[in-house]
Amino acid sequence: LCCADLFEAILPRFQQRLRLGFPCGGIDAPGAFLRSMGIDYDIGFFCDVSESLRLPLSEMHGRDLVQHFLLGSKGDITKIPVQDLPIVDGIVYGAPCPPFSSIGTRQFSRDSRSDVFEACHELLSYQGREGLKFWISEMVTGQDVSHPGAEVTYYQDWLARLAEDAPMFLVSSHRLNSLDFGTPQHRERIYTFGVHKAWATTPVPRPPHLPRVSSEDLWRCVLHKAFPTQQERRLTTQQQLNVTWAKIRALRSGTWVNPIVVSADRDPTKNFASMLRLDGHCMTLRTQNELIWLMWLQPDGSCTFSRALHPMERFGLQGFQCKFFGSMNKTEMLAATGNCMTVPVVGAALSAVFRHVSQAARCSPWLSLPLDLSACWRRSEKRNAETQLARDIEFLEARRLALGA
Repeated sequence: LCCADLFEAILPRFQQRLRLGFPCGGIDAPGAFLRSMGIDYDIGFFCDVSESLRLPLSEMHGRDLVQHFLLGSKGDITKIPVQDLPIVDGIVYGAPCPPFSSIGTRQFSRDSRSDVFEACHELLSYQGREGLKFWISEMVTGQDVSHPGAEVTYYQDWLARLAEDAPMFLVSSHRLNSLDFGTPQHRERIYTFGVHKAWATTPVPRPPHLPRVSSEDLWRCVLHKAFPTQQERRLTTQQQLNVTWAKIRALRSGTWVNPIVVSADRDPTKNFASMLRLDGHCMTLRTQNELIWLMWLQPDGSCTFSRALHPMERFGLQGFQCKFFGSMNKTEMLAATGNCMTVPVVGAALSAVFRHVSQAARCSPWLSLPLDLSACWRRSEKRNAETQLARDIEFLEARRLALGA
């Protein structure tokens, strides 16, 4: 049996076809994983406030399907009555992080953007009463940080409210880092799993990590040689200083793994640690305009390779194929990649849910299905990397010619 056949084997207990809902869809990381594995599923609803996603989503799903997506002002989940959305088998979402992140100064409920998270909470409660079988939520770790005057964190308070408003779910939470799932990016997030008590007797356990591989192999699947990159001599004075300071810090430490990665736009007087990584991995991508610089540093202080990360390559860091996003401008790319879930991480989360449900249903003999799915995804991505990059570049070049660029 192929992976798709194994997935289909557990779907009859749900429906003939799995039906998913995405209240904060973004560029659809869950769908990217499921499509890469050949898993067939239906989209009950897809909401997002960004109209600029229509073209790339149309490239991914087809125009006929995307015309039913709620995008732009129609996709504001805070303004959609929960009863107006179709009942689905599973919901996967990552609400906006600014209310809970250090960049957003952690205003929590005082930030109106936290209304999206609360709307998703209401949606889970309503759909749980109507037959929702599982859900997955992704959020920044700042949601679990104490703030002045509060006895518990926002996240702890939410879990307590969830137990009261949606008692039909068994809930578990795990901190997952993209580094553990085959991407060269440090991106730690809180993944919360809910599975209906009718479909399992224990909460979903932590998804297993994938075996670590060298950062060089991981970056080979991300970087596009044909993409134009900025030369170091063209950086601003502050950016050049930041790059130079990064080299000095690496040399003084005496230990580093190439490439050295520095966010050349961040203010080093505030927190240099957040703008420099010496372990061969990238720092967490942000939605703001920032220049990420890569250097292959030698012991004598010289660099065999030094260049900027192209905005299109950020999609590779998040596990996407970049060919779908050629219609987006730089600002849209930064926002999309800074806000989205990482494909292999949400893939591991989905796999963990399906594995757990299959175990509860005693659907042996393929209980290792989810780990196999995640590992198979990464091996396939690595094996086809060079061919896919060539196709992506050809596709983007054809698009630029068609647009008269």
